[in-house]
Amino acid sequence: MLHLNNIYKTFEHQEILKGISLHIGPGEKVGLIGNNGTGKSTLMKIISGLINPDRGDIIIAPHTEIAYLPQERQCNTGNSLYGEMLSLFREVFELEQTMRDLEVKMENETDIDEILRKYSEAQSKLDSLEVSTIEAKIGKVLYGLGFKHEDLTKVTSCFSGGWQARIELAKILLKNPDMLLLDEPTNHLDLEAIEWLEEFLVNYNGSFIIVSHDRYLLDKLTERTVELERGKIYLYPGNYSFYTIEKEHRRELLEEKYEDQQKYLEKSQRFIERFRYKATKARQVKSREKMIEKIDRTSLPETDERKIKFSFLFEKQSGREVITAKNLAKSYDGRAIIKNIEFLIERGDKIAITGKNGSGKSTLIKIIAGIIPSDRGKYETGYNVIPAYFAQHQAENLNTGNTVMEELRDTASLSITDQALRTILGCFLFRNEDVFKKIGDLSGGEKSRVALAKIIVKPSNLLLMDEPTNHLDISSMEVLENALEEYDGTLLFISHDRYFIDRLATRIFEIENEELRIYDGNYSYYIDKKKKEIKEKSSGIEIKSHRKKKEKKIKDTCETDPVKAIEEEIEKKEKRIKEIELSMGEEGFYQDPSQKHLIEEYTNIKKDLSYLYERWEELV
Repeated sequence: MLHLNNIYKTFEHQEILKGISLHIGPGEKVGLIGNNGTGKSTLMKIISGLINPDRGDIIIAPHTEIAYLPQERQCNTGNSLYGEMLSLFREVFELEQTMRDLEVKMENETDIDEILRKYSEAQSKLDSLEVSTIEAKIGKVLYGLGFKHEDLTKVTSCFSGGWQARIELAKILLKNPDMLLLDEPTNHLDLEAIEWLEEFLVNYNGSFIIVSHDRYLLDKLTERTVELERGKIYLYPGNYSFYTIEKEHRRELLEEKYEDQQKYLEKSQRFIERFRYKATKARQVKSREKMIEKIDRTSLPETDERKIKFSFLFEKQSGREVITAKNLAKSYDGRAIIKNIEFLIERGDKIAITGKNGSGKSTLIKIIAGIIPSDRGKYETGYNVIPAYFAQHQAENLNTGNTVMEELRDTASLSITDQALRTILGCFLFRNEDVFKKIGDLSGGEKSRVALAKIIVKPSNLLLMDEPTNHLDISSMEVLENALEEYDGTLLFISHDRYFIDRLATRIFEIENEELRIYDGNYSYYIDKKKKEIKEKSSGIEIKSHRKKKEKKIKDTCETDPVKAIEEEIEKKEKRIKEIELSMGEEGFYQDPSQKHLIEEYTNIKKDLSYLYERWEELV
């Protein structure tokens, strides 16, 4: 399907790609990883044809359609959201127009054999495009990515940058090409949308290459991992977890090979020095020298300075009760964001706040940080609590006239040396002369990383962090995770990175429908608990009285043959899904507000089916 042969690319006298060769076959799912700046996006643009390599060959199989989703994306066409989606199916409308034209010709001409042939071809093409399901497909993708019914008529320019990025993602998915090139597709998605995208890509029949910092996503989706490092490519036949284990194993083997080679070279050099001037050993000495010259020298991988450990500055211990909240509520423009929020945060808790975009996560953490007041209720800070707050837009508060180093020094205590500060900055991609760049000259992502580094050097015993992993590559995230894991204080954070949440969180605060639910466990526990809640709900807790008898029959069957019972339930729900999809395919469905209940039912059934499929697999 796709073959790259010896690809080279240089930017501003720096060689980014050095002889890249790669083959992607039909249906292959590939994760492309590497630190920021290693050339991942450059390689994707070369494959998509947006830029040309300096040299090398790109071979794409005939009739292969490739669609590229860049990392930075906007959609501002002047169309409505629904109209923008329909524009992807221009071929359908052209075929329909062709058929209408041919129908007119049939009425006016006597020799219609050729007209019928063309009409049959057009009809065949139209059938292959599954026209009747276009509206259902559009609805499935848009609602899966978090758009609401009322969004369909909005002009694309009315959406924020994050939602415009989702529009571009929706368009790429609806194109259904032979190969997808996805550069950070989960940017701007909340957890629910990320999980929907995962499910979509699991069932995608084509090939894809995906660049992502979401290790959870990479583990679930990919079967091959391609790493870019210092311009070279390294292939691993497995997902991200396989890659991490295999890479460490390869490093160990390389170190052993390097040590053995050094011992051999040292031994050979001693022999040469000892017998260099001895006539009887001259031939052997010459032979050894030639052997040494021919040896392909093994080099150790360079140490990534971001792997160096650092610790958050921990201030003296707080009291056992860190934050107590009762009946907290907050509204904006008359719309309730959170209400009746109550919780107790204790010393040592590491809490992740989850929920959809706009559910009030940032609002809650700002109230706790004292940035904004609540409308009612109260929260109390415990004894000796010293907070440090990192906001999504913390970069806006940096001094643009400072250098990176000066900005960090202004926050850090005098006990921290400049060398220690440079080590921390190295962990966040500021190396060598980068530390002397002016804040005003940095990109948005670079400023965000400086703001995060400032939190690290600020003494605290309560960390409040809103999306701290934004703008970090995987190596930097792992450094941050290690530091937070060893942090002796209390941590409250918001993140869409499930791997990050799973590793750090001891409790989950979920905000849904303005209210708070607390789960005492990590992300894996939280997901398992949510699935059980869905199972309980679908099993009959909220079933109407006239359905209880039928549910009892299923339950009785389940006790004797659980597999059969689940299969019957799956069949029933799949049948209902098809019924709803037929309704979705009807003209004007998405413009009819009365159909909103069907969309909600469709979403809930899909969630139920996801659990039932997993349960069926476990039993079988």
